[in-house]
Amino acid sequence: VSNPTANPTVTTDYTVTVTSGVGCSSTDIVRVTVNPNPTVDAGVDQVICNGSSVVIGGSPTSATAITYSWTPITGLNNASISNPVASPTTRTTYTVLVTDANGCTSTDQVVVDINASPVVSAGADQSICPGGSIAIGGSPTGPIGSTYTWSPSASLSNSTVSNPIASPLVNTIYTVTVTDANGCTATDDVEVTINALPSADAGTDKVICNGNTTTIGGSPTGPSGATYAWSPTTGLSSAIVSNPTANPTITTDYTVTVTSGVGCTSTDVVRVTVNPNPTVDAGADQTVCVGFSTPIGGSPTSPTATS
Repeated sequence: VSNPTANPTVTTDYTVTVTSGVGCSSTDIVRVTVNPNPTVDAGVDQVICNGSSVVIGGSPTSATAITYSWTPITGLNNASISNPVASPTTRTTYTVLVTDANGCTSTDQVVVDINASPVVSAGADQSICPGGSIAIGGSPTGPIGSTYTWSPSASLSNSTVSNPIASPLVNTIYTVTVTDANGCTATDDVEVTINALPSADAGTDKVICNGNTTTIGGSPTGPSGATYAWSPTTGLSSAIVSNPTANPTITTDYTVTVTSGVGCTSTDVVRVTVNPNPTVDAGADQTVCVGFSTPIGGSPTSPTATS
């Protein structure tokens, strides 16, 4: 035919011989030069953590290319450079098409896979009494094989374990960073709140005579909703009310422990001093005749009486 299609694999000189109707012939030569396709390397497959990024493409992606075209463009910072930054959210196969100065093209692919972020739980918010401690972190805080970093670390028993003991002096928000076996990280927070101590008032010191009683405790002894525990219980009408009646036989220090609704406690002390009753002697029995008199009372009737 006059115009065949040529598809040589190497540079080739084709000769055409044209013969006329009377048997005369002529020849001519055409050279079809075969340029090699450019080399292309999309790089090794990658695995990243969810939310992370990675540079794709070879080193170099192509030594002879003058243009690059990456597809899909989703997750790429630039789809027309040799080594774009890929930030996919799902497993993605990226294809690069390179074109050299001769217009020849080649393609290659690279897969970027996604490791899920670890599941992390810093645990439920907690409250403690001043000077108290509590374990923080979830059940579990992170996957098996993870490492942990808690901050701030100053008031923790150990900032690199899953469930440290927290002993803050003020309200504190703790953040845990969990790194799983794939090197992926996630964070979560937990707040430890310091509850106020309840007020405790055992009342003013009292002085009674032996055998008498007195009411102890303040006005009020503690806040509304609190519970009470008095000790010692000897001589008290009740050891669990706010204002018991005290009837000690000797001078006694009574301590009240006030517990608030959130379990925090405070104490106070009241002294009940017991004074001894005075000694008394009315004297010996007497016998008199009608119309006569006799003194009565001891000698003395009482050494301490004032009336």
